[in-house]
Amino acid sequence: MEEEKCLYQTVYDTLQERIRCGQIRPGERLPAEKALAEEFGVSRITIQKAMGMLVQDGYIVRRPGRGSFASLDAGKAEQKAGERGADGGEMSRMIGLVMEEFSASFGIEMLKAIEEEAEKKGYHLCIKRSCGDQLREKKMLESLMQMKVAGMIVMPTHGQHYNTEILKMVGEGMPVVFVDRYLEGLPVPYVGTDNKKAMEELMRYLLEKGYRRIALFTPPGTDAVSLKKRLEGYQEMCARYLCAKDGSCAGYLLDSIRCTIPDLKGEKSKNTNDDAGKIAEFLKAHPDVEVVIAAEYDIAVLTRKVCRQIGLRVPQDIKITCFDSPLSTYGEYTYTHVQQNEEQMGKRAVQILTRLIRGETITDRVCMDACVVPGMKEE
Repeated sequence: MEEEKCLYQTVYDTLQERIRCGQIRPGERLPAEKALAEEFGVSRITIQKAMGMLVQDGYIVRRPGRGSFASLDAGKAEQKAGERGADGGEMSRMIGLVMEEFSASFGIEMLKAIEEEAEKKGYHLCIKRSCGDQLREKKMLESLMQMKVAGMIVMPTHGQHYNTEILKMVGEGMPVVFVDRYLEGLPVPYVGTDNKKAMEELMRYLLEKGYRRIALFTPPGTDAVSLKKRLEGYQEMCARYLCAKDGSCAGYLLDSIRCTIPDLKGEKSKNTNDDAGKIAEFLKAHPDVEVVIAAEYDIAVLTRKVCRQIGLRVPQDIKITCFDSPLSTYGEYTYTHVQQNEEQMGKRAVQILTRLIRGETITDRVCMDACVVPGMKEE
């Protein structure tokens, strides 16, 4: 069912964009359902559902015996849809964005995409950073509620307990979309990476390169669903490929890293020093480790620093890989890494949010594929 919804949503989004940008001009006849089904590689039932949504939202009109045509008022459809809620009342043209943090390694490209897509949809964006602190996150959400935003896109903070303000918003019917990570049990749509699959792809890449002694450095998996899924993918691949009884291969785990969890309590420096000590002890205790997978980019940077301190050369003695990585000064990637599709994540989040604002009921989890990108010293 979720796959079906994804298919007709893709058809809807594509045709809507063609109408909005003028590729299909006002009054122009759209291709027949059969032609559209062949173009998108879907069933005619899927096309019919997408076309029905376009009619409902005012982008096309159906003329019996003649076909479907782009509405002469299609240019006003998005504005009308956003200005009025399900009850017909006037609504804000502002949407809120609350992110834990954003940086060159992850978040900036998604932020750009959210801003651009929101502007296309006729919305202004109000951006807040929680910095990983639940109390700050609560205040940010409260302030956006007081501004009477039409809806919110939220990257929930790390934590084992839900923020009560998020529960309150959902209970009161505020349109909300989670990005990057979600909270189990809440009927809130989510857009992010298929983290388990992404980890499996990175593991396959390393195995194909001949590595057989692989370690994962990660914060505790209970702190975020995204980290939990990465850990699940790693453990399953280890059980499948790195459990030989002759000791020719091995999978190692260090899952107590805390320095990448943002905070406002002045503990980051302490956590970084503690984590550096943990990494040094681990690498000394396991000198046979060939490659480290850092669950987050900053863990990769810290690991490289520790390797220099204890006399390990990177990548000659030990290879470091990670999730997410910014381009180096020379326009290359320092580490082989999993690259998430931030642009599409941002766009889809806004598209789903605007549908929620129009009164649709959506609880889908959209999990996108990521890709493995070799680093600049990759063989």
